[in-house]
Amino acid sequence: MLTTIISFLITISIVVVFHEWGHYLACRLFGIHVERFSLGFGQVIYKKTDRRGCEWALSSLPLGGYVKPLSIDSEHFAAYLDSPEGLPGKPIEAVTPWHRFVVFAAGPLFSFILAILIYTGLNLKGEQEVIAVLAEPQTASAAADAGLRHRDLIIGVNGSSVYSWSQLNEALLDPIHFGREATLEVIRGLNTQSFPGHIRDLEQQLASYPKESLLIRFDAVNGSLENRNLMAESGLFIDTSRVKVVEVMADSAAATAGLIEGDIIKGLCAPLPQQREDSATTFSLQGLMMAFKDHPDQSLCLSVERNGSNLSMPLTPDLLSQVGESFGRAGMRLSADLPTMTVRYGVIDSVTKAVEKTYQLAAMSVKVVGRIITGDVSWRNLSGPLTIADYSGKVAQAGVWPFISFIALISLSIGVLNLLPIPALDGGQMVICAIEGVRGRPLPDKIIRHIHATGYVLLLMLMVLAFTSDIFRLL
Repeated sequence: MLTTIISFLITISIVVVFHEWGHYLACRLFGIHVERFSLGFGQVIYKKTDRRGCEWALSSLPLGGYVKPLSIDSEHFAAYLDSPEGLPGKPIEAVTPWHRFVVFAAGPLFSFILAILIYTGLNLKGEQEVIAVLAEPQTASAAADAGLRHRDLIIGVNGSSVYSWSQLNEALLDPIHFGREATLEVIRGLNTQSFPGHIRDLEQQLASYPKESLLIRFDAVNGSLENRNLMAESGLFIDTSRVKVVEVMADSAAATAGLIEGDIIKGLCAPLPQQREDSATTFSLQGLMMAFKDHPDQSLCLSVERNGSNLSMPLTPDLLSQVGESFGRAGMRLSADLPTMTVRYGVIDSVTKAVEKTYQLAAMSVKVVGRIITGDVSWRNLSGPLTIADYSGKVAQAGVWPFISFIALISLSIGVLNLLPIPALDGGQMVICAIEGVRGRPLPDKIIRHIHATGYVLLLMLMVLAFTSDIFRLL
């Protein structure tokens, strides 16, 4: 719980400060005086005034923040006029509508810049990523209909290069969510498990392989996206046909069979005594674990690779009973032996790919919001502070770099949210400024009041939906 709270506060603080910093710098650019820069809402806990008269504050409700530019309606405006020093800067009404447009746009822009900076840094650092070698697709799935087979390596989507599983997921985000087609460039039936350790070397190695183009068609996704694996639903699975023994428990069936840490289980060297009807046609980590579970006290023959030698090793899972159910257990910890490579780019490529990723995710978010509005996607896909806090805690436990990547995603989401044309948000204010810029004069006060009132109602409704979605998700 403490980890969740701390990670949430760190995430929100970084994202909000960067967003509001954009507004602050834009105000400074046009000579607009900023009365307060607050992290959080509500009662001020701590404040300090700088030499320019801006109050830097920490407030009690850590769910956002704000920059408060000087306005002619401000309670301090008259006092400034009566003081010997006069106004410390312009009120926001004194600049042109297009300057105000830039002030409001600067917040979302800086949210996107933060995401780009983080993704650029991650690209420069490099990550070990799993190469996109496929398992046998399920019958009648989109992958099977496209002609994809076991050990196929996808190296391109719609003309863009992909090599890792995460790159493939990102490239298919749009078509898989919105029911579109994608052209896949595929190298068929790779027999090797040995790949170069760096993406540049992998590109060179695969250049000589014959390639095929396959067209995959996805069905549009409707309803809730929660707890759904759209890649798996489309028949796209990572190949787990090589299983690594990570740990062998003492006095277990695996220990009795002679298995040791580091062994590679490549399959079964004899048919199972009983075969499940829903069993996959190719060997996999999940299939092996189900075989152990479904065949207690029955001898299974494992095909094992050890130090370059192939062995046949019989293993009889122990019979266990729990809550009236009997099942088998091998007594070892397994993981998929997946080929990986280091994905690392130079400065220019890192920035380019970071911009592309930020644009792709932002566009994806906008499209999902649109489908929520039209009712094609459930409103329960909205995420509020509770979900962000929950995920920030989980990601923080996964490590520093996943947590930093999560901050980029939240910053990007805040940027998209604030561009919505709701008057209480930056996007709504930008629309008002654009209208006034085109008209050449301000909108009547009565209309502005109605617009703002409507905006706050819409924002309140959005917050209620987000909190309700959070509660349903966490129950």
